[in-house]
Amino acid sequence: MEDTGTRVNWISPRLVTELRYELQDASDQPVFEDFSGNEFTPKYTVSIPLVGKTRETWYTDCYVGPDYIPLDGVIVGTGFIQSTGHAHTVFYDKPEGPALIMMQKKVTVG
Repeated sequence: MEDTGTRVNWISPRLVTELRYELQDASDQPVFEDFSGNEFTPKYTVSIPLVGKTRETWYTDCYVGPDYIPLDGVIVGTGFIQSTGHAHTVFYDKPEGPALIMMQKKVTVG
């Protein structure tokens, strides 16, 4: 799934556990806002391979979403879309129906 409201990519904690990805501490400390307006900072990232329709593989970093966020799978943001293309043209047909999104509330430059 894609989310043009954020530059970053997300992955669900359940999928990280299920696929046994190695957690890395999030080196930057961006602040995001959840669906209820509460701020949170992701603690971990993972680097994952994504394989497209053409069997080309892209490696991308994803923030691991908090346990309480109703995210199950991978969401790519505009950074990935700009470098690779829209998810529905790269991976699969465009999904139908509503989708949940996460938006970055502010950016802290250190």
